[in-house]
Amino acid sequence: MRRFVILFAIGVVLGGTVSSHAAAPRRTHAASPSRAQDSAAKGSLAQVLPSAYARTSRTWPKVGNGFEGRRIVTYLERRDTRAMDLAPVRFVPRADTVAARHRDASFDPRDAVYSSFRVGGDTLRFTWGHMAEEFGGVPRMILPSPGAAPRALLLAPLAHWNVDAVWVVDDHVVFGCASESEGGGIAEQIVVWNLTTGSWFGTPSESPLAHRGFKLRDFFPAWRTAQAGLVQGSVVLLASDRALVLDPKAGSWSLVSVAGLAIGPNVHQIVRRLVPVTGAMRSRLLPQMLAAFQASNREVDSVQVLEVMQDPCIAQRGRTAVLAMGLAPSKTTTAQSTDIATTLNRQLFGIFLADSTASTVMAKIDMFPTVAYLDYVVYFDLEAADDAIVIWGQGKTFGGDEAQRGYRCGN
Repeated sequence: MRRFVILFAIGVVLGGTVSSHAAAPRRTHAASPSRAQDSAAKGSLAQVLPSAYARTSRTWPKVGNGFEGRRIVTYLERRDTRAMDLAPVRFVPRADTVAARHRDASFDPRDAVYSSFRVGGDTLRFTWGHMAEEFGGVPRMILPSPGAAPRALLLAPLAHWNVDAVWVVDDHVVFGCASESEGGGIAEQIVVWNLTTGSWFGTPSESPLAHRGFKLRDFFPAWRTAQAGLVQGSVVLLASDRALVLDPKAGSWSLVSVAGLAIGPNVHQIVRRLVPVTGAMRSRLLPQMLAAFQASNREVDSVQVLEVMQDPCIAQRGRTAVLAMGLAPSKTTTAQSTDIATTLNRQLFGIFLADSTASTVMAKIDMFPTVAYLDYVVYFDLEAADDAIVIWGQGKTFGGDEAQRGYRCGN
């Protein structure tokens, strides 16, 4: 008899963690000015950036104020596992932050300066790229121009990002970016501009799902206070316990300890993966799952398969877990009810155990109502413990309302 024990009740999640190798002895890296900062100290950075910008912007497609500009950036999606000798690397601190002016009645995020940084003898200013529920667009970098009006460069690759940190190392400008969503969630990105080649690259693009894929805050949380260095075209950000390596040639990113040892991903005895939901799969599964949904709400008349996960836990190796949604029609007596619980029960989520081909339902693991009617998404946690099936939920439009459900699975 198959047993599934609920491990977690729905609850608000405060944050995530990521495992790594044990901390190695701290190696001291002396911070020193980069060549770009050396030239900036002579007042030339403001002269170098406009010409570099002219070269790179000529290659950009025409973009508006939406997110299209982000497509200019090459995102290093593949994770690599390798060691790196950090001893010879010359690291530089992030540029000093200049206090921003306080908001007043004339404040307009489209034109206002969000952040300012001192690099050598120049001050780089950046306008807002995003303000939750107020504004979203393309930030501008404002450069000093002695004897003339400041120059403003439209940074399309940073569309809808706010610049929170800047490093200038050799011929690379590194931007640390963040953006707060309307639901309160924070997205983060490291974007690098190679002034010589005009190319832009950065950390993997973050999924709107809070616990799916790469999240900078999980893998490299101390990026705002890191130092930056360059190793054969790879940008290295060094924090107190680890370093983040961005290698545009290999198209990859990696983590190393301060001693240069490789930090690999969590080790699992199973390799969970999502499999495509085919028409044949739906035709076999839906009639079986519909009966289970109707046992909870007889008005449910449609079922949608959301995700199918192969090898859901070690005890069910070779089988699949299916995440599905059942909906009751909108124009019914139930739909017109003012009772919140009744309304939420019109959108149900179900978790099922199925055979290896996701053709036959073997057991219902759980079924529960939505948190926000027609505005909620649920998904599998691919990095959960090997002996459990874990799902997450969050608001569909603005995020928020994050919740977790976990089930220990037996034979």
